[in-house]
Amino acid sequence: LEDKVEFRRGSAQAYARHPAELLMANLHLSLQEELLAKGAFHDRQSVIISGLLPSEGDRLYENLADLGLKMVDQVRTDRWITMLLEHPAL
Repeated sequence: LEDKVEFRRGSAQAYARHPAELLMANLHLSLQEELLAKGAFHDRQSVIISGLLPSEGDRLYENLADLGLKMVDQVRTDRWITMLLEHPAL
């Protein structure tokens, strides 16, 4: 998959607007909200979010839904949530 997948090492903020179809974020809520404010979740075909408490995931999802991202799947326990979101228009 070398011609299809690119891995970057560095601060998430430095790559907030780096073009990519898929964004994966296993980060605490405050950093994910900071990335949201920087436009990191805009124009993404797919987003995988994890590393959040369920209540935090619900809070973040409300903001991501405003961008047109739709919930495709989620894994939820009483301690963690992982969400797969897609933007149907992209």
